[in-house]
Amino acid sequence: HEQHRRIVRGHLRDLVARGLMHHDTREGRFDLHPILRRYAYDRLAAPDRAAAHTTLRDYFAAVPAPDKVTRLEDLAPVIELYHHTVRAGQLDEALTLFHDRLHNPLYYQLGAYQLIIDLLRPLFPDGEDRPPRLKDESAQAWTMNSLATSYSLSGQPRRAVPVFEQACAFAEKQGDKSNLAIGLGNVAYMAQLPIGALRAAEANLRRSIALCREIKNEFSEAVGHQELGRLLAHRG
Repeated sequence: HEQHRRIVRGHLRDLVARGLMHHDTREGRFDLHPILRRYAYDRLAAPDRAAAHTTLRDYFAAVPAPDKVTRLEDLAPVIELYHHTVRAGQLDEALTLFHDRLHNPLYYQLGAYQLIIDLLRPLFPDGEDRPPRLKDESAQAWTMNSLATSYSLSGQPRRAVPVFEQACAFAEKQGDKSNLAIGLGNVAYMAQLPIGALRAAEANLRRSIALCREIKNEFSEAVGHQELGRLLAHRG
């Protein structure tokens, strides 16, 4: 065993010296060069890939969560856990992990909207014009809205529009007037207004206000009036 460890250490030192592996001495971590990582990954057959991701998922699941998140690096083990959970084919478990441990610090604290997009997009293997491949319908709706709002806040409102519209169609199909009213308001003022689709934004805001009156959601109705006023001011 000692001889085997010496051989492994020798190989690691050689990879670091050649620039094929990075050694973070402060954190005590090794990381393969991206090209080498991709080469090794492509050499794995599909069953071996799933087994590798399952093993790595179990490894990162055992890493203790940070007491306090102050920088993106604090979330690195959780992000790795999320990636390997997705690639092991466990999309529902991955979304639960994202919702419970990643969304709030990434969205509200760090403003890492592009990272949120990168993390959520693999949950849409059928395309973003289709619901994410999740079992729970409320989880599907939450994921669509999270992706769309992140597109908007990262300066990509045009990409947000079809995702918002998909979420609205989903809420309407489910008869969920509350989420439909909120979704119509979101697509209007977070995506359609910034790209100049003013007539579509006005129609969505007026419909949102009407729905809010119907279900007596005064707060969302007030937001709708505020945004409609802003839109009418833009239109002169």
